[in-house]
Formats: sequence, structure tokens, C-alpha cells
Amino acid sequence: MEIDLQKQFKNYLHEDVKFYLDKWCEALYSPESYSNTYREQKLRDKIIELRRKFAKENGLKTVTEVCPKPKDITYSLSHFIEGLIESERSKITEKFKPLAVAKVVSDELLHDKLNKILKKSVRNYSRDSGHLNRDVIFHSRYALIRYLEDFYKEIKHTFGNPADALSPHISELADEIHTTCFTLQFVVNPSEAELLEKVA
Repeated sequence: MEIDLQKQFKNYLHEDVKFYLDKWCEALYSPESYSNTYREQKLRDKIIELRRKFAKENGLKTVTEVCPKPKDITYSLSHFIEGLIESERSKITEKFKPLAVAKVVSDELLHDKLNKILKKSVRNYSRDSGHLNRDVIFHSRYALIRYLEDFYKEIKHTFGNPADALSPHISELADEIHTTCFTLQFVVNPSEAELLEKVA
């Protein structure tokens, strides 16, 4: 009987997480939850709270048979929550992606900004570093990430204002846009034309 109740309670927890995922995220991934210990404590507190609620709803006199030790199920519940979060983030990313691409492709001011950053990065690049690709594109990629983050904040309400923990995978999306929507070009600097003529 106790085993059945424990399984029922586990399902009860999972359903609560699915239905109130935003609230769980806010509780477990708020700015205050800076450590795993803090997060585990918040998770145990939530389990204890729902254990009482489950026992009351089912007319049970004790909560022990429902979940003897809340700390024993914190890991499995945390794993379940993280799986749901990743699934939701992927869904939001897929919805956000076409909007982000359209925004980036049509923003000529952004193109100009990224090109200026790229040119500056090339000028500052040291050939002795041995990391041409990484060093040259780093700053333009970072600028694109910030741009996409700001754009997502602007339209976040259209996604139902999900918790911050459910934000799209901005970095990965920026990488994809950076490499598929833009090309790197070497254009002869007009100021070097005279030198080039002499060499020719």
C-alpha cells in the first residue's frame, strides 16, 4: 500500500511540475539560488509542502507513508525538472529562431556594426596567436548574442512570459546565424591601392 502511495505521490509531483513549471523555475533558479545546497533545500521544502497537500487530499492521517524521506527523491525530481526545462527551451528556441533570423537579416544597422567589429578584430589580430577564426569572430559573435538577448526580451510576452530558466538557447542560435546568414569577405583596402600598383 505504501509503495502504491509513493508512486502516486511521485506522479502527483510530476504533474504539478508540468502544470506549474514557471513557478518551479522561479523557486529553484532565482538569483538567490546561487548554490546547489540552496536549490536542494528549496526542492525539499516544495516536496514537503506538496506531501502535506497530497495527504490531505487523500484523507491520510500521516505523510510518512506518502514520502518517508523527501531528500531521497530530490535528485530524481531535479532530473525530471531539468529534462522538462530543456524540452521547453528547445520548443521556445524553435519558435524564436525564424523571428530572430528575420530580424537579423533585415537589420542593416546591425550588419554595419558587426562588420565594423569584424574589421577591428582583424586589425588587432596577432598572427602569432594561432587562433585566427576564434579570435576574429569572437567579438562579433558576442555582439550578436547581446542583440538576440535584447530582441527576445522585447517579444518575450508573445511567448507567455516564461521564466528566465526557459529562455531560448541564444548562444547556439547566435552561432548558427553567425555562420549561415553571414559570410566573411576580404576586400582590398582602398588606402593600399598605390602600394598594390607598385607591387604589380
